[in-house]
Amino acid sequence: MKSKYGDPHPCSICMLLMSFGNALVCQRCLHYKNRFGEPRECQNCGQPSAFVKDEESRQKVNGQILCWVCTYNFKLARSREQSEHGSLRKKHSHGHQGRRTEKMYSAALFFICIILSRFRPEGSFAKRSRTMEEFSRNSSSLDDSLGHHVGGIPNTALGVGQIPAPVQAYNMDSVYNEHILTISRLQDEIKNLKKQLSQKSADMIAKDRVIADLKSDIFTKECAQRDKMSRIQHEMENETEKLSAFD
Repeated sequence: MKSKYGDPHPCSICMLLMSFGNALVCQRCLHYKNRFGEPRECQNCGQPSAFVKDEESRQKVNGQILCWVCTYNFKLARSREQSEHGSLRKKHSHGHQGRRTEKMYSAALFFICIILSRFRPEGSFAKRSRTMEEFSRNSSSLDDSLGHHVGGIPNTALGVGQIPAPVQAYNMDSVYNEHILTISRLQDEIKNLKKQLSQKSADMIAKDRVIADLKSDIFTKECAQRDKMSRIQHEMENETEKLSAFD
């Protein structure tokens, strides 16, 4: 995207550096806007970048209307809470390994959210900054868990059922974003092809007009030539009659 459209600039809705080219809105916000209507104010950070999604999506965040970053923070906090409650009912060895795996994936999400937060322009949306600080405090112990987790994790510890819901949501959203970018690229190609086709059609129409004008000129000249030949022939016949009369 960067090689084709240049450096990204802030989206006018979510304010993340995810807009390319002449677009004022990123692909995610454009899709949500076309699907759910105009953005609303986030009930957590107050930024007008939340969309009123369907009932099923709102139930996942307790019926709240949240923006994209606050939605991830909410899902991450709920996943951590569920993981902590579930680990109390497991054996100590399995529970320790599960928590270590959970911390690793939570740390990955933490770094992703930190990177996204750095995309914000300096000094804007103080409420969103406080939200990221709360998330940072809740995840203060994650760096140590990553430091001790140098070795490989058993395959059983990385089963699909043990991956936190926010990680699955992030993976799905990444695939979705790739699809949106692919669709956008194909739409641009279609627009370019339509422009080329329109230009070629205009060229063909112009050539047809030139051909029609040439045919009209040729027809006019042929008519004038026939009239001239007919007039000359008539004059010759008159001269011939005059000469015959003298004889």
